[in-house]
Amino acid sequence: MEKEKILDALKNVRDPQTGRDIVSAGMVQDLEIQGNNINFKLAIPNLQMAGKAELNFACIGAIAEVFP
Repeated sequence: MEKEKILDALKNVRDPQTGRDIVSAGMVQDLEIQGNNINFKLAIPNLQMAGKAELNFACIGAIAEVFP
């Protein structure tokens, strides 16, 4: 897996409050690839819990489209 492909996939995920993609907004932090595992921190300021879960699932879906 390549970091750039993962970041490109995550650029399709939008912050529901600003409409910006989460990569450009600086919300994706500490991206690491370990074999088939992808780990990163998602810095989500000022979102209610439901919004956080929705954003989390959107990230998983975006990556799964590129790496099924």
